[in-house]
Amino acid sequence: MIAMEAGMGLVYLRKLTGSVFISFLLAASATSAESDKTRAVSDFAYNVCVKNVHDLGNIANLAEVGGWKPLPAELAQAFEPRDVTEFAGWEVKFRNVLMKLMVSHWKADDGKVMNTCMVVVSTFQEPFLEEIRRRIDFKKVDSRAEGKIRFDEYLFTNPIGLSVIMELMYFVDSSNTRIKFILVQKP
Repeated sequence: MIAMEAGMGLVYLRKLTGSVFISFLLAASATSAESDKTRAVSDFAYNVCVKNVHDLGNIANLAEVGGWKPLPAELAQAFEPRDVTEFAGWEVKFRNVLMKLMVSHWKADDGKVMNTCMVVVSTFQEPFLEEIRRRIDFKKVDSRAEGKIRFDEYLFTNPIGLSVIMELMYFVDSSNTRIKFILVQKP
């Protein structure tokens, strides 16, 4: 009876170890998939917005070469800021991550003409910040909340020396994040 209990205990331990191992593998692969997605969003935002927010024509060329699908008019109107002089938007699939990208040239309340490049994607804020920090050095300059929506603003200098604000808008308790790059200083 003791040997049988020991044997059953060993079988139970093997099964338990196996299920723990399987659970660990599933958790690790989900984490890896989310990490790959975050890296894709960061790479896309950096290569499209950070490098090109000063010249929206460059982004339009990337859209044409990349075969990005233009946003439907009704969806584009929902994102279009007021006082826009130029606006374009696309649905982009980059490394199997579906995103919406909008660019605009608009006049701010103080009369300055601004460029904006915005990525809308379902990703978590902190992993995105960790990933993009590998490429740009930024500092937090503002944080505010409006109900369940939070806005964080970060200031940095892009590769050609222009000041840019990165605004993250996200819903508290959600992975939906809007990443907006606003060119503060025109060349």
